[in-house]
Amino acid sequence: MIHEALQEAAAAGEIRYEWTDDIGYAGDMERVLREVAEQKKPAAVLGDAYGNEEVVRRVAGDHPDIAFVFGSGLGPAEPTFRL
Repeated sequence: MIHEALQEAAAAGEIRYEWTDDIGYAGDMERVLREVAEQKKPAAVLGDAYGNEEVVRRVAGDHPDIAFVFGSGLGPAEPTFRL
């Protein structure tokens, strides 16, 4: 539902929205997150951290200027990791 809502907002010209799907658990999540953060410098990165929580938290900690908003089994981590 969130993905569909973001696609609709992008189609209406309200936001710029790009996504990557099926990143997996073999280290690709960290590589992709770092590439996005370092090359595209978005205001926010949204996703699902289940199974990759430590990786997402590590990347978020290295990029305090980007909001990371991820589904998670643990709580928020300052300054940029939110549920």
